Amino acid sequence: MEKTLTKSDINKTFTVLDDETGKFIEVALEDQRTASFAHSQVLAGTLYSAYWLKKIRDEKQYLNLGHGSFGEYVETTLPYGKATAYRMLQVMDKVSNVFPVTSPQQLLGGEDVPVNEINSMSMKSLGEITKLEDVEFEELFTKGSLSNGDTTLVLNEIKDMVSRNVAIAVKEYKKKYSDQHSQQNEKIKLLKTEKESLANDLQEKNEVIERARSKEKLFGAKAAKYDDKVELLQDAEDCLNKFNRYMNNTAISLEDAEELQDKFNDLVKKADEIKENLIANFSEVTTK
Repeated sequence: MEKTLTKSDINKTFTVLDDETGKFIEVALEDQRTASFAHSQVLAGTLYSAYWLKKIRDEKQYLNLGHGSFGEYVETTLPYGKATAYRMLQVMDKVSNVFPVTSPQQLLGGEDVPVNEINSMSMKSLGEITKLEDVEFEELFTKGSLSNGDTTLVLNEIKDMVSRNVAIAVKEYKKKYSDQHSQQNEKIKLLKTEKESLANDLQEKNEVIERARSKEKLFGAKAAKYDDKVELLQDAEDCLNKFNRYMNNTAISLEDAEELQDKFNDLVKKADEIKENLIANFSEVTTK
């Protein structure tokens, strides 16, 4: 039930329990007058009312009106419901974030805040529009439209919509924006992965170069290719092991065809030739 404030309500000091802190607060006459004025302004008009409602909440002036909590003040004193009050706060919070609101007079008309455009819409519709980002909210009310490439919100069109359709329009706009944002994030992730991969490759190459330089300082210029030679020798060993495995797996015997036995012998002779050539080519090493 709405409570009407009278002069008798503020003609003396009183004590009120602050539900938020659990402490009793003594309210002076001056504080009562200030809060009573703020309360009277809450009933004056859309955005202007929202400013004073926000002030009562933020400065806890509801205590000066004899209410232990903001919720109690809304439920017992205002002529509209809790949902409307909190929607007004939602709108005012957004407006305060976007526009330089330093005094309530700005909300009665001025160049800094597009008051007429905002007041021309219902609180329900404004509540849906506050779901936009701050920069989007500002662009919509200062330029009259907002576009993300695929979807455009036009202020004059939204004004004529019922709040349910405003909600649908905002949701569609944000979905397109979200899709674009997700695509950009995926691109950023891919670029980041590629960057990390390139950085790892560069680090590995720098480590190889650094090892080669260290070996070159110790053993001379030829040792700079030490890692390459290690890799080649490992490959040669793998080939030899594979050759040995393949030859044994043939299980050639006198019972096999002559041509198979001849092929087997040719490969053994080829291995011997390779051995002799290596000994001759690297005699300084092989005769140690």
